[in-house]
Amino acid sequence: ATGLESADHWLGRNGQSGIQAGQPLVLAQENGGQQLSQSNAVPPAWVLGRAASGAAPVTSGGCQAATDCQECSPSQFELTAAAGCDGDFSDLNLVESVTGLQGLKSALASNFVTEDVSRLSSFRRGYIVDLDRHWVAVHAAFRKGQPRSLLSLVVFDTLEVNYQHYHRVGLLRSTEHFVSSGAEADGIHVAHICQMLGIEYEISFLAPICDMRRLTLEEEEDIRAEKRCSGRATTVYYDRLGNPFRKIIVQPVLQAERDGTCKSRALAALGWLLRLDEQALDCYVTSTREPFFVELRRVRGGASSSSTRKKHRRIDDVGEETHMEEVTSDSETDLIDDDGNELFGTLMSTGRRDKFGRDIHLKVCHVDTMRYNQRLEAGCKATTQRRCLPDCDGDDSSATECSEGKTLPDSPAMVLLPGDSREASLHDRRKAELGRIREVLLQKQLEEPSQSRRADALVPPTVLDNTTSTAEESGGSMKRWRTMEDHEARWHFLEETCFFGHNLGFKKIKKLYPAEELAPRNCTSGHFCATKYVRKYMVSSNSTNYITHEADPMFHEPLENFLEFLCGEQVETQYVPFYVLPFPNVFMALSLQDYVKDDTHFVIQLEGDPAVHRRQRVSDYSIPNGNAFLNNPISYNKARSHVSLPVKL
Repeated sequence: ATGLESADHWLGRNGQSGIQAGQPLVLAQENGGQQLSQSNAVPPAWVLGRAASGAAPVTSGGCQAATDCQECSPSQFELTAAAGCDGDFSDLNLVESVTGLQGLKSALASNFVTEDVSRLSSFRRGYIVDLDRHWVAVHAAFRKGQPRSLLSLVVFDTLEVNYQHYHRVGLLRSTEHFVSSGAEADGIHVAHICQMLGIEYEISFLAPICDMRRLTLEEEEDIRAEKRCSGRATTVYYDRLGNPFRKIIVQPVLQAERDGTCKSRALAALGWLLRLDEQALDCYVTSTREPFFVELRRVRGGASSSSTRKKHRRIDDVGEETHMEEVTSDSETDLIDDDGNELFGTLMSTGRRDKFGRDIHLKVCHVDTMRYNQRLEAGCKATTQRRCLPDCDGDDSSATECSEGKTLPDSPAMVLLPGDSREASLHDRRKAELGRIREVLLQKQLEEPSQSRRADALVPPTVLDNTTSTAEESGGSMKRWRTMEDHEARWHFLEETCFFGHNLGFKKIKKLYPAEELAPRNCTSGHFCATKYVRKYMVSSNSTNYITHEADPMFHEPLENFLEFLCGEQVETQYVPFYVLPFPNVFMALSLQDYVKDDTHFVIQLEGDPAVHRRQRVSDYSIPNGNAFLNNPISYNKARSHVSLPVKL
């Protein structure tokens, strides 16, 4: 993405060979680090290959060589944690409780109130962070050494992480050289403090993670056909350009329901981390972590001052819901809501909100998946046909010219799909569908008029109510399909042009129903008043079936939410790198009771019944043995393979 630097730079490796995940990996950037000009472009191609024979893996902290990491087996992590170790840091009563990520930043920064690194001492500390009644744990380890010192954070969460929140406050390090406005407001930027003191900074997430992998348009067609026949198939996620994605669960959420137990789970996980000895902790982090990227909204301190209307929907850890709506400047939105509940994402599936209050989703990708997605979007013939990374990937051979005389200069040996392929024709159709949607809703003409355009279906702007704000105007334009007079044209728009409709679970009922019966004018604000018929639909959602129709909010609210997503203004984004750690198998049996036998001497207050919460296991789902992910991104990107689903205990 724009501003994405070489992987060696953001990993802090100074050009040494790459990331260790089972075996050493080499990560390099092609094109000499040339940046892309489009703000929403994907990052330059990464070349990922095995390190040369004899090359020492890059390690962090106490692991001094590859042999040290090889001596640390997964079982040793578990035994060391069970045995415990001496030292005050293993006492959960000494865990510091802070409010919000701003509070966490202040607590971390207080350890470095000096201009002389020689005065600092190594430490390991635990923090329990309150994000509006959802609790996460942070293990902080500072290791003073020569020639380098390191501050390493491990963030534990039972639910998927809101990376935009961590990036906004400056805890998730950006590859761009500016301070986010959230960090600029309080003068605390942990990564920059470390940089000024010559301390390396890295953050890893011990949390649920999903990998958003691009689907070919042929794969999407197969999914839609399967849904028409059986009604059950994979949910497809779309970006604003209509590109389809599949969500692969790399490791599942630990908390099946928001039942108020996240605090006890976080404390149990933090106790496990604090009681690992130093060598086992370092080996666990450096030998099992995997690099991921997340597409986030770009945040620039004081760079924007436009006014926006934002709606916030909060669902706390016990399931209570509140709504807020406020008008703030863009620069102010980075200074509010330190609870992590602000919603941001670049993907959408159904337009409905899930049980955690999200209707949009972050695009998170493993580094291999990022390369796969990039090749697919570029039209690589081998990747599209094999649906995995080709064997030639990472070869140093020169680019091969395709049949049309074109080459892809940023990736070697890549032959593009021919223009008459089925994938290319489906791409052209998707482009026409997006153009048609914007033509109907935004009254914008296509650059290349579609042959199937129905001029009589266009809605005159005069039928819309007067609007007084950008948000209201946008919402009004999303309703223009309701005023289409030709019912056949309107149904074609809903059922064919709106390519995402298969996710909504609507199945048409062919019988014709008079509009005045289902959509009275006094109930629909004049919508559907010019049409003769309205269609009913059978809906299958969450194992329930019901009948709805076009004028029913149950039908058009998620539809129009999705249309607004597709037609909304493009947000300037960037890709931010981070590490993810696999859950240890002990989380299936581990509970706070393993560390706290009696409430009498435990000073941290738990929510609900303390005795019940102390016995709550960290994970509600099965975890693979050997500190491994449920689905390994390296495996399913290398070859087409079966993807496992989480199993609830």
